[in-house]
Amino acid sequence: MSQPFFSKERFGVLPSGDPISRYWLRGKGGLTLSFLDYGLTFVTLMMPCNKSNKPINLILGDENSQFYQQQPFYMGAIIGRYCNRLSPRILPYSADGLTLTENAPPFHLHGGEQGFDKKRWSVSSASAVGDEVAVTATLFSEHGDEGYPGNVTTTVTITIDADNRLRLDLLAETDRPTWISLTHHAYFNLSGSPTPVTEDHLIQINSTRVTAIDAQQRTTGVIDDVANTALDFKMAKTLATALQVGDPSFATTGGMDHNYVFKSHPTDQLRLMATLTCAATGMSLSVSATHPGMQFYSGQYLHADVPAAQHRYAPHSGLCFEPQYFPDSPCHPHFPSSLVTPTRAFKETIQYAISQ
Repeated sequence: MSQPFFSKERFGVLPSGDPISRYWLRGKGGLTLSFLDYGLTFVTLMMPCNKSNKPINLILGDENSQFYQQQPFYMGAIIGRYCNRLSPRILPYSADGLTLTENAPPFHLHGGEQGFDKKRWSVSSASAVGDEVAVTATLFSEHGDEGYPGNVTTTVTITIDADNRLRLDLLAETDRPTWISLTHHAYFNLSGSPTPVTEDHLIQINSTRVTAIDAQQRTTGVIDDVANTALDFKMAKTLATALQVGDPSFATTGGMDHNYVFKSHPTDQLRLMATLTCAATGMSLSVSATHPGMQFYSGQYLHADVPAAQHRYAPHSGLCFEPQYFPDSPCHPHFPSSLVTPTRAFKETIQYAISQ
């Protein structure tokens, strides 16, 4: 087994002159993560591959710090205060006189113009307990930030264990009622190269229900059963198969961009949501979380038009599995509540398990 490892290096600089730092965290099983304090963004996730007999990178990223300041993909970042789409003008914020930033008209998307993916986090030193190595990062978001009420302190603990499981423990606390739904936005490609698209990866999702959307991708409040349709991944299949079968919603989304619904259970228990496998490398990813939903996005909006990019990504170069509360949940009282108060913190966990 490898020895746990933690280090820090300079990665770039922001227009403000503040430095961007890159951190390396390695577990005993060999799984090695590099991430930035900017957006708490994952840059690489390396794992020794038995087939190639060398480490391969399992996520999309870039070695140029300017890429992360320019790219519109939310690549590898923590998303907050609220992931996915919200309807900014009908949210119940009137008591505070606030309106969410409409950064993706007619929606507020992924926390606004300067969401958590565009902020510098404070990262602590790593600690080791048993076979686990962990690092903690914090971020303060003041009342009115992007139109949200409440001062919010968010803490994310990243843990890698000896069995190559990477866990994100997400905690957000507020001084007044607000709405929070944090997730992580990694683009997975288990081929070890950004060049092959992921349409040959086998995908399995342990749900056949999705929150329905209209022609603008607005959440309608209806929960659809998609068994035996293109959106049904209960039996493993490829993205290419789903796209070939087709679904009416693809005319709006251009591919997979749907929130899957999971049965309620005690919120402190992880549930297996999705599995991704690549025959070429033998790599497998399992995504588990405590959230009530998961957005599956097939990366169709990826493109090569980022000036600073060292890698030119094509549509479907990476796949996103984003555990979350449901999109627009504050507008639909029958959805699981994402309301956070001084006595009810946001506390959820995401786990990525790598095997081969």
